[in-house]
Amino acid sequence: MKGNIYVSEETHIYRGEKFFKEFLTIKYEDLDRYLKNVSEDKEIVEIFDNLYKKIRYGK
Repeated sequence: MKGNIYVSEETHIYRGEKFFKEFLTIKYEDLDRYLKNVSEDKEIVEIFDNLYKKIRYGK
C-alpha cells in the first residue's frame, strides 16, 4: 500500500537507509547493529524484565 498518493515517494519520502544517507551522519547499518546488540545483551534484558515486573505487579 502506498502512503500519500499526492506526494511522490521517489523525491519526497525518505525511509530507512535513504533517510540516513540524506540527513544524518551515522550509518543506518551502524545503528541497526548497535540496536541488535543492545536487544540481545542479557543485562539489558534483565533491566527491562525487572521494569516490567515493577509496572505490572508493583514489585
